[in-house]
Amino acid sequence: MKRFDAEFIAINAVENNGGTKYMVLSKNHTKALALDAYGDGMKKAMLLLGAVIMAQNGILLIDEFETAIHVSAMKHVFGRIIETAIELNVQIFMTSHSIEAIRAVLLCDFDLQPSMRMLTLANVDGEIKVRNVDGVKDVQLLDEYGLELR
Repeated sequence: MKRFDAEFIAINAVENNGGTKYMVLSKNHTKALALDAYGDGMKKAMLLLGAVIMAQNGILLIDEFETAIHVSAMKHVFGRIIETAIELNVQIFMTSHSIEAIRAVLLCDFDLQPSMRMLTLANVDGEIKVRNVDGVKDVQLLDEYGLELR
């Protein structure tokens, strides 16, 4: 959570009526807020970050990674997720049909681009071909040539 809120203190699980509610303590608020108060985007970001942590030294598969995350927050969210994956030695495979989401990931942090690869499939004369390009080249192909990366 500290990756998204520098003033974060802790998350506490509180049992109530047979269920568990997660309360977030932050210096930005005078009292703890339910994690639900942060909205679906923050819940999804926390879920993804938790999945990266659980996948330490392994592989994580994420389908339609951008679901519930507002396009204006994607660069920040995915920058933190990719940084954490690098720190924890997690290889992430993400899928998307959204060019905005792909662009946000590629541009989340220029220093992270060399650690990224994009695989795209194309049907060429009835045969499936794979294009495998690093993040730096992906940005160049996208910006300079308008190449379809999805």
